[in-house]
Amino acid sequence: MDDSEDGQRRIELASPKDFAFLIANVRAAAAEHLHAAFPPQSDGGEDELRNEIEAIVDDYIDRTFTLAAPNLSINGLPVDPADFFKPASRSSGRKSSIPPVAPDDSIAYEPFDADKRQRVAELVSQEEQLLEQVAAMKRAVPADRQEGVEERFRGAVGALGRLKRDMPSVVAKMERARVAGEYVRDGR
Repeated sequence: MDDSEDGQRRIELASPKDFAFLIANVRAAAAEHLHAAFPPQSDGGEDELRNEIEAIVDDYIDRTFTLAAPNLSINGLPVDPADFFKPASRSSGRKSSIPPVAPDDSIAYEPFDADKRQRVAELVSQEEQLLEQVAAMKRAVPADRQEGVEERFRGAVGALGRLKRDMPSVVAKMERARVAGEYVRDGR
């Protein structure tokens, strides 16, 4: 889908890790609900219904993100879903790619900081004020500069006019001086 076709912008992601993070979160949420609805069997055996539902949910997630990929961009580049999904094997002994629910200790989130939020708001406000100043300067500066340029242009045109007007008399004086110089030099 091209941005210019319908005017809709693509969802922009900063890195491929962001897309992988979204997929992992959806898979984890699906696994959590699946484990709640179909708890693992106590005897450790395989539950065929659970495996089939896992496969259906896994395919659904793959299709959803594959269909969403044309509407995404990573650093301005289109997303290739093949980079994130392995080709599905439709064998009967298929193991689901939905991981068991386990807390992920590798992800740490910083607690909300009201001071940082206030600082961000101040910086955004300052940026907007600076943009307004730049816009005002873009309107005012050309008009100010135009007056100076016009004045210098009028001065140059006036000087050329005086030069054109005075040129014949200066040429005549030079011609008389040349003739007088030749007269003196030749001693006539």
